[in-house]
Amino acid sequence: MLQPNLKNVNNFFCKNGAQLFKTPGTSYSKFHHRVQKFRNNLNQIERHFHNSSPRSKALENYRRPSIADIGVPKEPWKQVHDKNQKKFNMHLGVGVVSFSLTSLWVVSTINFNSTPYDLMKQVDIVTKLKSKEEIALEEAAKLAAAEEEQKQAEEEAARVAAEEEAASKAAEEEAAKKAAEEEAARIAAEEEAASKAAEEEAAKKAAEEEAARIAAEEEAA
Repeated sequence: MLQPNLKNVNNFFCKNGAQLFKTPGTSYSKFHHRVQKFRNNLNQIERHFHNSSPRSKALENYRRPSIADIGVPKEPWKQVHDKNQKKFNMHLGVGVVSFSLTSLWVVSTINFNSTPYDLMKQVDIVTKLKSKEEIALEEAAKLAAAEEEQKQAEEEAARVAAEEEAASKAAEEEAAKKAAEEEAARIAAEEEAASKAAEEEAAKKAAEEEAARIAAEEEAA
């Protein structure tokens, strides 16, 4: 009863879909797309209610398999079993021999870079976990060493500063000594020039007096 009803609903929407879905401002292509989508949904719903087709039914005159379909053995089980075991044992022996030879060749040819026990015996290394006391002592020793290094650096900086100050003071003294020597040389040169000028003035005056005396003598004569 449901299948004819779905067909009637599908036909109804196909005929009257324009009045049901048409809205203002909607183009005909959009409306047609919505109607087609609705029809596809109805077809899918209708497909679920179809009766099964003849192709989906069971086969006619079908017979289930039974133990009677299994073939009858042609050889004794013991004979076949022994033959198979002989073949399997031969395969096993060949495999064991091949694996042994291959393993021997690999071990003798390839260097796997194993642990160098001979070198480990030559190195005297003891690995142990440190206690909290040892760790605290090491931290204190590191702190003391850092303080000692800092103290040495400060002393070295003070020594360098003292040396620089002494060198600066010596340079200043040398400059002052040089300036004093230059001043003494200048004063000596000035005194020498003054003495020379006085000697020249005295010689000039003596020459003038000698000339005046000679002139007086000549006038008296």
